[in-house]
Amino acid sequence: MSSAVQTDPRQRQDTHAGFDVRTEYSVRRIDERTFSAHLHRSSSGNFQQTPHWVRARETDWDSELLGVSDRDGDLVGIAAVRLRALPVGPWKLAYINQGPVMDWEDGDVAGILGALVAHLRNAKTFAIRIVPPLTVHRWDPEPIRAAIQDEAHLALSQLPPDEIDETGRRTMIALDQLGWIRQDQEKVEDAQSVYNVWVPLDAVEESEIRGLASGSFRRNVRGAERKGVEIVEATKADLPEVKRLYDDTSAKHGFATFSLEFLESMWDSFTDEFPGKFHVLLAVHEGDVLSVMGTVQTGRRAQAVLIANSDEKRQLKASNLAYDAALHRAYADGAVLYDLGGVGGSLDAETADAGLLRYKASAGGVTYEYLGTWDLPLNPVLYRAFTTLLPLYGRLRAWRSEW
Repeated sequence: MSSAVQTDPRQRQDTHAGFDVRTEYSVRRIDERTFSAHLHRSSSGNFQQTPHWVRARETDWDSELLGVSDRDGDLVGIAAVRLRALPVGPWKLAYINQGPVMDWEDGDVAGILGALVAHLRNAKTFAIRIVPPLTVHRWDPEPIRAAIQDEAHLALSQLPPDEIDETGRRTMIALDQLGWIRQDQEKVEDAQSVYNVWVPLDAVEESEIRGLASGSFRRNVRGAERKGVEIVEATKADLPEVKRLYDDTSAKHGFATFSLEFLESMWDSFTDEFPGKFHVLLAVHEGDVLSVMGTVQTGRRAQAVLIANSDEKRQLKASNLAYDAALHRAYADGAVLYDLGGVGGSLDAETADAGLLRYKASAGGVTYEYLGTWDLPLNPVLYRAFTTLLPLYGRLRAWRSEW
């Protein structure tokens, strides 16, 4: 991933869908050290843009680490690109999840994206999919809990947000004008949720972390401690048990599970010279593993990568203690934000999605709506055929892949 393949800088032109994307930027493959250094300086760094996550996915994807430089040679953007070839022919799908990593607020979004489009088009890419690391709407915990209780709204999309992010809104308009197509998440089977829940840690002392949660959540944490639930740090030998809980949780909530091979690959990737933090905490009672919280931290942003709970001994509320322990650990590691992961958009109290959303809001989580998934077809005929015959928006069962 470190050879010097480069797209030469040319005169600026930003028409992505027209493919004539002449630009003043150059694109080249960069090594892991350079990539990681830039990522950890970024405020929008996400574990899915780390070389270590890309390496973990090499069982089912090829990859490139790309850097975008300006005329002075300064790095202004990076992208960990996962590539999947069609069953026949040289054409590939390019996928940039939670990226590219760049200054989306004040940077040259059209120019940097245009440079990446030119590079990937030259590499026989028939479509590019991105999930920008930006949000457009925010809901505070109290309105979320109230909305689920009063049943006046049945979906987050019906609930007025507490804040609209102008950078996210402007970027959505720009992507649309450049020919990118926003995907309908309701029709994207197994797509990542556009809704995520974050716990802000930047304005509290460690002793105040529990105070972010609701009263009932705090009581459950204290109750779990009194009843003998303990938090221990997992080792690689615990991964089969982690997988068992994850399989049960994924079946309950309807998302794809991970293979043991993938979990082992992820473990190795994030424990082998990873410049951030990685740990998996287990809530255990009398030898029974009841809850799992796996966390990756890049820079000052911590993110839950594994959350799983047993249906056994639910009265002990072990998951509350596991969440609480993960937040305290992230704070001790210098995180200013803990991303609790995705949730569904339902506010219907009878649904599992609403139950999970209420649970995370009760932990002190603020709910955000991401910009979602955007595609740029570079070969419209192949893209149309591919999305019809092997839906890009499904499980991709023919490739047996998890996003």
